[in-house]
Amino acid sequence: MEQQDSPAFDIDGLLFDMDGTLVDTEEHWHAAEQWIANDYGDGREASPNPHLVGSTIREGAAHLRDKRGVHLSEAEIEALIVDYVIGKSRTGFAWKPGALALLTEAEEAGIPCALVTTATSEAADTVIEHLPGDTFQTVIAGDHVEVGKPDPEPYRLAATRLGVQPERCLVIEDSLTGATSGHAAGCRVIVAPERVTVPPSDRLAVVDTLQGWTISTLVSLVDSAPQQRTTGSWATQT
Repeated sequence: MEQQDSPAFDIDGLLFDMDGTLVDTEEHWHAAEQWIANDYGDGREASPNPHLVGSTIREGAAHLRDKRGVHLSEAEIEALIVDYVIGKSRTGFAWKPGALALLTEAEEAGIPCALVTTATSEAADTVIEHLPGDTFQTVIAGDHVEVGKPDPEPYRLAATRLGVQPERCLVIEDSLTGATSGHAAGCRVIVAPERVTVPPSDRLAVVDTLQGWTISTLVSLVDSAPQQRTTGSWATQT
């Protein structure tokens, strides 16, 4: 897709997280954690851990082994997690409210988009196959980087592959881990939190939902950060 001048948007790239931001699949990851802890652990409670939201699969596997008593190697746990989540995703998932509208707006404006996820490329493919082929110009999965979120590498690599500067990109995230990654990469960041608290700061703003927002109003919001967490959409506030 040829990039066009879009001065009204004041960005050159839109970088989207996947689980909990684009698709409502966080429950699959938590269910995988519960199942593995129950079937392969020592019976300790495996309730969802908000600190793992946005974490890498390797970190989730290490948590299950070290904190939940799962007596398998990290590689074995990772394989179980991925197989479980992919299987669940293939039976269906819901798009997060407002996410597809932002991608459609970006496509119409000629703004290139990247999917940036801690999930494996195989897991990302189960989501991408439900979208038009030109929705994302590049995909950065967890197995594409040496260091995952919260390190800035994933978002810096996404910007590089799109041929734009990180500071000219808008990151859409749901976790503190992902927000930290995007912020450290130098991007503007919007967070619609999933089970976590993310404080607003310079070049980072927090919304309750992506529903009802547009790219231009999100850019305006983040450029006026820091501010208190908003409720609803820009349209309902003005």
